[in-house]
Amino acid sequence: MKLISLMLLLLGAHAFAAGNVITLEIRALVDGRDQLIIRDNTLQWHHFENAAVGRHLGANEPTEITTTLNGSSQMDHYDWIPEWPAPPPNNIRYEAYSSVFTGLTPAIPRQATTVSLQVIQARSPVQLIQQPSAANSYTTILEFDDRGAAGSAFYEARLTFPIPEPAALSLIVFGIGSAGLVRLRGVV
Repeated sequence: MKLISLMLLLLGAHAFAAGNVITLEIRALVDGRDQLIIRDNTLQWHHFENAAVGRHLGANEPTEITTTLNGSSQMDHYDWIPEWPAPPPNNIRYEAYSSVFTGLTPAIPRQATTVSLQVIQARSPVQLIQQPSAANSYTTILEFDDRGAAGSAFYEARLTFPIPEPAALSLIVFGIGSAGLVRLRGVV
């Protein structure tokens, strides 16, 4: 049984090492509390209060998107200018959703994973408030909270999505099933 446990542990380590790693870096002008909703190949802002992302003082600043796959650049400082319910110079000082950006490359796989957050630039809290899971349709939510400071500021954060390969995961499941089958037959 110890040998089977060791093999399963090694298979688990191999599955993580053999998987892909996606990074998503976001840079945005924030004034208030806003959440970035990430699902598949889409991004969308959910704005709560003060000026909407990019809209402080009548501006129309882009959200800058940078992605990598296993360290190779996929999107390099791509400028997305979200559309809001009213055109600039309106600050959107009410709860609203932005347009949906549909060109995220690579798309975030529809798999449960543990996303990590690295705050690169911020003067107030940036928090990962939702991890992707089957229960939330594999949606990640990142919250920027600039309510306590006067005016707006640029925030920058990097999310890392470790994506295990499905084939490696099926090996682990098969190994666990086989271990159980061997035990039932009295071989262990």
